[in-house]
Amino acid sequence: MNCARTGLIVTLVAALCMVLSAQKAIPHQTSSGTFASPDGTFRFQYSRALVSCQRNPNQTDRWLPDKSCNAYTPVCSNFSCDSSGTVACIAYPAREMKGTNFQAAAFSVNELKGIVAESECMKVDEPPPHVRKASNETVNGVPFEVIEADGVGLGNFIQGYVYRNFHNGKCYELDIRIASSNIANYDPGSVKSFDSETIRRILKAALASFRFLR
Repeated sequence: MNCARTGLIVTLVAALCMVLSAQKAIPHQTSSGTFASPDGTFRFQYSRALVSCQRNPNQTDRWLPDKSCNAYTPVCSNFSCDSSGTVACIAYPAREMKGTNFQAAAFSVNELKGIVAESECMKVDEPPPHVRKASNETVNGVPFEVIEADGVGLGNFIQGYVYRNFHNGKCYELDIRIASSNIANYDPGSVKSFDSETIRRILKAALASFRFLR
């Protein structure tokens, strides 16, 4: 076999390996999980790169795994930091934010129990935290009232994005919550500030897939 032909075969084999490698990587990067509510009311999809949080059976206001699903200010909770009505919680993996002032961040779906009127559902009390902006947004054909809020406590911050809808006699709240520490609490140069907008965009992809099924 001459050198030119040998070189061509090597090139083709290398190209084939690259294609196969890419085909293996793409499903891993784009694979997603689906959460369906136990009562069949809603579902949403989320990247497998995110963490599915589960209630701690020994402490119902805490979630597992601990490092990704908990912070000084709760992230698996509603606007009022109450997790009693939290049906689902999907968190950003904390291991990806080592060396920063990141604490935790999550997308959650909450049922605000005890609210039986739409007017009450759409009312957001303050403080805390501080409401910065209110608007309206449609998610898969369903209108939500959207509130942006933030809060500060003992050097800890929370950014909140609250989506509310009154559906079949129940008040639903979809939350994106991003918790962090004041970088001034650390020795200079020991940690970096993280990109909260990138994390919000990743969690919002799960929110954007939310659908009521009945």
